[in-house]
Amino acid sequence: MELVSESLVLLAASIFLALIVERSLEIIKSIYDYLEVRLDWVGFWNKRSLDLQKRFENRVLRNKGGNQKNLFLYLTSSFISTDLPGYEGVLVISANKVRNKTITFSFKILGLILGILIAFWVDLNLFKLVDQLNYCVQCEPTSRVDVILRGWLGTTISGVAIGLGSGPVHKLIAAIDLARKNRQSINV
Repeated sequence: MELVSESLVLLAASIFLALIVERSLEIIKSIYDYLEVRLDWVGFWNKRSLDLQKRFENRVLRNKGGNQKNLFLYLTSSFISTDLPGYEGVLVISANKVRNKTITFSFKILGLILGILIAFWVDLNLFKLVDQLNYCVQCEPTSRVDVILRGWLGTTISGVAIGLGSGPVHKLIAAIDLARKNRQSINV
């Protein structure tokens, strides 16, 4: 019974840690936004968008057709805007879109790194915890999948889930529990 309580506390702690990572990233982003306005870093994003615009134009002009041009157009399409004042109807790389995509990507990577570091620091493996709960409740040996995910891979996946936030942690726990229930129904 003590193992069940310990496992449940660690599962709840994983969701709590995910919330801490989410809120910490929000605070860091707010500080960054404040510094960006305070220190007038708008020129940096304008320069980045102009550089991307030049690369875009060079790539399109060099490659009249083909798969490489289509791939480049697809990758840059999320940065292109046609409704910028003074540039109506012209394909222009938006500094605001470049900024938003870059910051979103950077903070996702930062969240993943924080989540993985926390998971290894606390030695938190959600697969192992759910497996312990299953064993305590049913007294059955584990399956091969659970054994594979017990080491660093399970901890890394748990860290990625923590880094992505409380929603993915909850979904991962629910998916592991659903897999356990499906495995039980097959064994019965």
